[in-house]
Amino acid sequence: MKTWRRITGLWGLLAVLVLVLVWGAAAVSLQAGDAGIQTSPQTAQQEHLVILHVNDSHGHLAPHKVKGRSVGGIARAAGLVKEIRSKNPGRVLLVHAGDEFSQGDAVTNRYRGRANIDLMNRMGYDAMVLGNAEYYWGLENLRRRIAEAKFTVLAGNIFELKKEGQKAVGESFVVKKVGPLRVGLMGLSLIRPKHPASRNLRTGDNLQLARKWGGELEGKTDLVVLLSHQGLPADTMLGGTLNGVDIIIGGHTHTVLKEPVIIKKGAKSAQKKVYIVQAGEYYEYLGRIDLDFSREDDGDWKLTKVRSRLIPVNESVEADAKIAERLEEYRRKLEQARSVAVGVSP
Repeated sequence: MKTWRRITGLWGLLAVLVLVLVWGAAAVSLQAGDAGIQTSPQTAQQEHLVILHVNDSHGHLAPHKVKGRSVGGIARAAGLVKEIRSKNPGRVLLVHAGDEFSQGDAVTNRYRGRANIDLMNRMGYDAMVLGNAEYYWGLENLRRRIAEAKFTVLAGNIFELKKEGQKAVGESFVVKKVGPLRVGLMGLSLIRPKHPASRNLRTGDNLQLARKWGGELEGKTDLVVLLSHQGLPADTMLGGTLNGVDIIIGGHTHTVLKEPVIIKKGAKSAQKKVYIVQAGEYYEYLGRIDLDFSREDDGDWKLTKVRSRLIPVNESVEADAKIAERLEEYRRKLEQARSVAVGVSP
């Protein structure tokens, strides 16, 4: 009996100790809550963005041969875009860095870029900066093409001279919402001053304008991309001079940059990197930039990682059937127009 009392007494003592410990832990938890202390660490939010880009396609809508191999073709490029979008829903931007509708195939030349804009609309482009070739069919034709585009046409540094003053040919910049991210797209275009089509056009101060646009975008975006049809040497200069630009997607020099040119600015402790990319010519490559962002609590999104590569557009790529069929419609109309008799010789 005494032994039993000892045992029950020990159990009672243990029960009391457990109650004390539980009450103490609860009190500490309540005090931490009252003081606003977080008892478990919060993980940062993560976001992913993909930017796809093309430049200097020059109206090469159909595949062509390079060293005996079929490459390029807008329908194949569209097939790649469709596949990438399916794997990254709502997180893809598609842009063009200029020179799309001139010096190309028969469909491009016959329709003076109308077929090109139609196909680009169907591909779901987000923005394009005008290249020097876009002006060669004249301003009236260019105005029609811009009016037909369902995407933003950038060329805020090229001005049309009028009696009442001057007006920019295209937009200076646009902000695109991609998921929770705000992406600012600016555009620097290029003209050939000696070309007849440039007679009533002039170029503004590119550097001054880009700085002005960057200032207007400051605080309103999480990423600033410059679409530049200036050529790689000019883009390198811009990357080292402009503040606030994260990515430069270039054109004009038809450069195949399989890895980005990286411009580093500032001290190592707060170093700023500007990534410059370009994707060759004639739809032979589709450029892809993958960007990772991180944000803690309600702070700003910070760019944490950038990867860039070129995807070859060749026979291994499955073409987008709808784009291929639409291009074939334009071809058939062109052949029918050619086959109509224009006269009879005696």
